Amino acid sequence: MFRRMICIASLALLAISCSSETTPESDETAIPVSIVDFNASPADFVDKKVVVSGTVDHVCKHGGKRLFIMGDTPEDRLKIETGEKISAFDVLLEGSTIRVEGIGCVLKMDEAYLDNWEAEVLANEEEHAEEEHGEGEVHDEGEAHTEEEHGEGEGGDDHHHGDPLEQINELRQRLADSGEEYIGFYHIECLIFEELD
Repeated sequence: MFRRMICIASLALLAISCSSETTPESDETAIPVSIVDFNASPADFVDKKVVVSGTVDHVCKHGGKRLFIMGDTPEDRLKIETGEKISAFDVLLEGSTIRVEGIGCVLKMDEAYLDNWEAEVLANEEEHAEEEHGEGEVHDEGEAHTEEEHGEGEGGDDHHHGDPLEQINELRQRLADSGEEYIGFYHIECLIFEELD
C-alpha cells in the first residue's frame, strides 16, 4: 500500500513539473519596438524577437531578399531581410505599410571579413575580364551579387556604390577610426509580416 502511494505521488509530481515547463525561446513574445528605438540601441535587440512597423521605402531588385522600412522621417530607416519561411519580398510592397515580426541580427565587419570580401571582388573582376566578349561587353552580375551579400553599401544601404573596392577601403578607414574590433550593421530577419494598408 505504501509503495502504491509513493508511485502515485511521484507520478503527480512528474505531471505538475511537466505542465509548468517554460515555453521554448522560439515561442517567446515579440517585443514591440519603433524604428527610432531599434536604431538608437540596436545591440539591445540582437537575437531577440521584435515587432516593428513602417512604410516600405525600397525592395532589393536582386532577388527581393531585403527591403527597407522607414518611420516618420527618411532618416528613420531599417533593413529587413528574408528569413527561412520567406523566399523573397515582392517589389509591389514599396509604398505599403507593413508590420514585421523577426529576430534582431548584426553583421560584424572586421578586418578578416573585409579581406575576404576584397578577395571575392578581385576574383570576380579577373573572371569578368576573362569573359569579356569582342564586343566590349562585360557581365557585371557577379559584382552586384557581391555587393548585395556584403551589406549593400556603407551602413547597409541598398544603393550600390560604383566601386566595391572603394567601398571596402572606406569601411577599412571607418573601422580604423572607430578603434573597435568590428563595425556592426544591424537588421531584422523577418519571420512573418503583414500589410497594414
